[in-house]
Amino acid sequence: MRLADLQRQFQAAILDPDGPGSVDGLALAIPGRVRVHHSHFWTRMGEFIGNWQPLLARFLGAEEMAQLVRRYIAVHPPGTVVASGVCAQLADFLRTAPPWSAWPIVGELAAIDYRRALIRAAAEEATVTGALVAAIDPAVIASIRFRLKQRSALMTSRFQLDVSRLHLVTRETPLDARPVHRLVHMTGRRYATIELEPRSLRAFEPLVAGITLPALDDHLAGLGFDDRERRRFVDHVLDGDLLVAIRD
Repeated sequence: MRLADLQRQFQAAILDPDGPGSVDGLALAIPGRVRVHHSHFWTRMGEFIGNWQPLLARFLGAEEMAQLVRRYIAVHPPGTVVASGVCAQLADFLRTAPPWSAWPIVGELAAIDYRRALIRAAAEEATVTGALVAAIDPAVIASIRFRLKQRSALMTSRFQLDVSRLHLVTRETPLDARPVHRLVHMTGRRYATIELEPRSLRAFEPLVAGITLPALDDHLAGLGFDDRERRRFVDHVLDGDLLVAIRD
């Protein structure tokens, strides 16, 4: 038996130790030992997904969450030991897999939950302040690009999430008629959210990859920001614990 075939057969035995033929031919693993691996595997999968989907787990409850994990992993067996990769497709799965596909709010909540978890797991970075920027020679500042810190993200969804009121959300809760835009970031161990109207979302977009302050000023002017609005926007992002400086 080739190693690749053995690995596939062993994976099948772990996913379903009682499946037809799943243990046959596995000379290195008798059924009892396979079931030990099976139990450990599903415990780990439940922990991985539960840690990355805490709001979804609270919404569904422990029993249904366990059922979801088994259904999802059976369709998307993990190809990585990185927890973020294990549940990367969960929101899309929920949007198409019954019974959860009947309630659009479930898939939307999973997508929001996953993005929040990615923000929380990102590396902490030293952010700049307006006072720091003001103390540097303008000619030097003009060559420095600024981007949003890793522990932040621009998020667009169809659900206005208020975590403190999650207990009021039901499966029949409709999605919002219009997209909801936010900038979500970590301040210490807590999430902070800035609600954005469409023009503000577009103002922030170049800061994802990084942009110099002169180029940002031009970008804002192109969006119709007047001089006062442009200064206020730059002051806000510089003093909002949002930006890091990067040099090419």
